[in-house]
Amino acid sequence: MELTHSLKSAFIPHAVAVVGASDRSQSRGTYVWNGVMNGKRALEAYPVNPKYKYIGVVPCWSSLSELPAAIDLAVIATPAHTVMGLLKECQKLGIANVLLTPGNDALTGDRHWRSEIAEFARKAGIRLIGPDSMGIMRPSIGLNVSYWPQLAETGNVGLLSQSGAVTATILDYASRAAMGFSTVISSGLESDVTLAEIVEFLANDPETGIIAMHIETLRHPRAFYSAVRAAVRRKPVVLLKASRGSSAGRLIASRLAAPVGDEAVFDAMLERAGAIRCERIEEFCATLEVFASGKNPRQGRLAVLANGLGFASLSADAVDAAGVTLAEFSIETQRKIKSLLNPATTLTNPLTLGSDAAPETFAQVLNLVLADNQVDGAVISLAPSAMTQTPRTVQLIADAADKSFKPVIVNWVSDAPEADMRLAFKRCRLPLLNTPDLAARAFKHLSDYEYLKERRMRVPKEGTQAENARDLTVARVVIEEAKLKKEHILPEEQTVQLLASFGIKSLPSAFATTSEDAVNAARRIGFPVVLKLSADGIAHKTDVGGVILNLLTEKAVATSFEEIRQRVKKLAPMALFKGVFVQKMAETPHGRELSVRVATDPVLGPAIYFGAGGRTGELFDTQTIELAPLTEPLAKELLTKHPMAQALGVFRGMPAIDQDALVRLVLRISRMVCEIPAVAEVSVNPLIADENGVTALDSAVTLNSKPSVPDADYSHMLIAPSSTLCEEDITTKAGLMRIRSIRADDFEPLKRMYSRLSQKTSYMRFHKDAKELTDVEIIDFTQIDHDREAARIIVDNSSVGPEIHGVGRIFMHPDSDTAEFGIVVEDQYQRAGFGALLMQRLENEARRRGMKTIEGYVLKGNDAMAGLMSRRGYRAKDCPEDANMLVYSLTL
Repeated sequence: MELTHSLKSAFIPHAVAVVGASDRSQSRGTYVWNGVMNGKRALEAYPVNPKYKYIGVVPCWSSLSELPAAIDLAVIATPAHTVMGLLKECQKLGIANVLLTPGNDALTGDRHWRSEIAEFARKAGIRLIGPDSMGIMRPSIGLNVSYWPQLAETGNVGLLSQSGAVTATILDYASRAAMGFSTVISSGLESDVTLAEIVEFLANDPETGIIAMHIETLRHPRAFYSAVRAAVRRKPVVLLKASRGSSAGRLIASRLAAPVGDEAVFDAMLERAGAIRCERIEEFCATLEVFASGKNPRQGRLAVLANGLGFASLSADAVDAAGVTLAEFSIETQRKIKSLLNPATTLTNPLTLGSDAAPETFAQVLNLVLADNQVDGAVISLAPSAMTQTPRTVQLIADAADKSFKPVIVNWVSDAPEADMRLAFKRCRLPLLNTPDLAARAFKHLSDYEYLKERRMRVPKEGTQAENARDLTVARVVIEEAKLKKEHILPEEQTVQLLASFGIKSLPSAFATTSEDAVNAARRIGFPVVLKLSADGIAHKTDVGGVILNLLTEKAVATSFEEIRQRVKKLAPMALFKGVFVQKMAETPHGRELSVRVATDPVLGPAIYFGAGGRTGELFDTQTIELAPLTEPLAKELLTKHPMAQALGVFRGMPAIDQDALVRLVLRISRMVCEIPAVAEVSVNPLIADENGVTALDSAVTLNSKPSVPDADYSHMLIAPSSTLCEEDITTKAGLMRIRSIRADDFEPLKRMYSRLSQKTSYMRFHKDAKELTDVEIIDFTQIDHDREAARIIVDNSSVGPEIHGVGRIFMHPDSDTAEFGIVVEDQYQRAGFGALLMQRLENEARRRGMKTIEGYVLKGNDAMAGLMSRRGYRAKDCPEDANMLVYSLTL
């Protein structure tokens, strides 16, 4: 497969110039040129420095303009103050790519200087890598323009790092391990070329099988998420990131002048994208080595073979700590193993073969274990012994491992296996890890990768996203009124109104400014009631005793009103007492107190948290997190992976709660923060859930300076939701219809529509019968990345089970200014103007997103489509890849 990407000439250049190349000790140009000379020199490389005629035996050129070849990549290893002049020279010579190595910190750390050179490069058509990039390697072509002296071995790991020191450590590990690299790239400070673009390159690179990243901060989080999500659909993405601790976060924030977000939210982002995160560098290296073997488990059931009871028990502890499931051998496997070993042997997992077990025995048992359908992978834990410390042991284990598609990891329990042993493992491409913990964690990451692939295939129930926003107009009026009053914390009455507009129920309540008003309100609402303080300057009512529960009489209400007023006067004298809210006391004998809240992460945007609520939540503060927007399966998982989940079913004589109602509430809160950017925080705590539904007992909403209506890109979100802004009712020849953006819960309606297509229509659109479309393909059609795709559907103008009758979509690759379209209309609606309606919306959306051209591939003989294209001004040309196709394109 031919790699096509705008950065190909930067990362796979034919000719390279190193400006500032030198042989002077400690010179940055010396470091880079030494890397070039230590490479295979399979490409043209030219040193440029007016101070030299030769560097060693290689002729040196005084300027870029004197070079005898067209340069694809110029590496600038000179002081930072010379960079602008050199960029101007590159512009004159048409050099498309420039890499800036580390320079003067006072200048490279200056944002204004970085912005200036980036803006010049953009206008000059130059792609800028860095500054502070440690360089690039492409081992397969002998390219090493980096600070690392030795060219890495060729392999399938594409390494992208923001740290030169971490990269050096990984390269050192790899030199002794069973892995090599397709590409090594240091991104530097990303003044122009971003992490997301490099991930795109690696995702499209046929030589890269695994994308490995070390990152310190995210400068373009939305583009990064989109790129990782797309890459994971093609190959594993494994990531190392520090800052779980506050000290690491402060260090990165001060050094890189970047905001630091919640690491738990970062984890939620990676899980949503489908990527794997490692916490320690040794775990990262071990995981890469295991992924590089190219074998993935179907599930997560692990077999452990050991040559000693001590290491078997240590391995068992490591497996438990990593959250890995030990496999249970089948009866047939146990019978066959016993025939090899002592028939009286007790077969357990981990399985101890004994310190005197011969290499042949290990290989035979491994064959049996890997053939067991109840086993998904194996770890062989070997302590050095006379029986195992031979290359023959390695070869026999490797031969057994090669016969299976299941991963095999060797845990050699020694820091320093003999050189010939390590070389033998490397030649056999067997992952060799030196602790049980690393072996267990690496296998866990393998199985997590498979789990995350399966997670992506979960289909939302039809209609679960259709009713999340009951009345957006009312909700936005509430927000706008609060903004006019400059209220950053929404008053309780308006909070209840906002929640109600999204279908979230609260208990009846009324505001009272006097004790008499409170008594009258309690009489109307009905006893028992609760009084809750309303005061400016008090963030938490309970801090001043501002909540009094279970009031049964009018006298108790009047007394409690005065008691709350006196508490405020005594404990918060600067606060402005406004009154109390009189609320119906919840009578839910089977209720569970829960908490659902939203917080806006400074880097990744709105995140939804679920946990225990009320007083229980103060003692039990574990929370699960997902990033908005949520689908029904994600909302369910938010609930089920929390320890509170076991109390939501039948529990201690209480019936199970209405979990569907709880899921709907979570989805509605998700929709709220998507559709109203001004909402910064939401807290529903406690939320009472029982068999009859869910009720918000107490809630709070905090506002920010953003508007109440999202922009067209939903730029306040990390993950763009399905847009409600493009929904409109349309009158067609077939009657009143609605056109809107596709949603994740459209899977079943879309599947039904495809089942109604004729064979001819199916073939014209999909080149096969639509009934042959897999569920995976239809999921990909509905669960789209709205930053890369746009899909419009025409449905019946009904909120009850509307059917889909036409679909149009465009795909916009981040590396191109051309959008590719595709449309299909149900047969009975093909003369109702649906095609033109869809194409008009797709063209407008492509134009809005800055695309220059829209094009589509149409089979020859599709006369209806050809006519539509002609009427809309498209031009046709033959498709160079397929003689049966025409490419229709329109300049926007």
